[in-house]
Amino acid sequence: PTAVAFVTPSSSPTPLSLPGSFPEAADVDPGTGVGEVDIGFSMDEVRKVWGEPVSQDEMLQGFLWSYGKDGDLSCNLMFDSETKRLITLAVFDPRFTVDGETEAGVNAHYDKILEAFPGPTTKSEIVLDYNNDGIYFSFGSTRDGPEVVRDGICKAVIVYQPGHTEWGPEPPGP
Repeated sequence: PTAVAFVTPSSSPTPLSLPGSFPEAADVDPGTGVGEVDIGFSMDEVRKVWGEPVSQDEMLQGFLWSYGKDGDLSCNLMFDSETKRLITLAVFDPRFTVDGETEAGVNAHYDKILEAFPGPTTKSEIVLDYNNDGIYFSFGSTRDGPEVVRDGICKAVIVYQPGHTEWGPEPPGP
């Protein structure tokens, strides 16, 4: 006798993030990671959680993977060139909130981030770096003719291992 399997539609709702797929939104955890992906993960571990990146580049300092939805860049991941372990995650999507603070992430104003997270280790017009916590906020600027105008709006949130800021005032970006 031959067994026949019937598949019926499930009545359970589809989760926001299926295993092996990039999430629609996630919490940014300073010094730890983004959503289910943590600093120190191997490339294979990231693939199991978020699937294949939309782009991959080999760079002098490591491997850069990019993730996003519907053609929009949401996140860059940098892996160490030797260990191939995740060393930084840069988030560019406002749906990714920092510690659940909806007013402290991408598109948030400089003052709101300072209010939510006082005491940065490095502070300038374009940077709030919390080296002891492993999180870095990068702020944008625009050009008005030959003049650069700081807009005070967060363009990227970078998560890294606490105590290991490896760049100057300009973080790795899209």
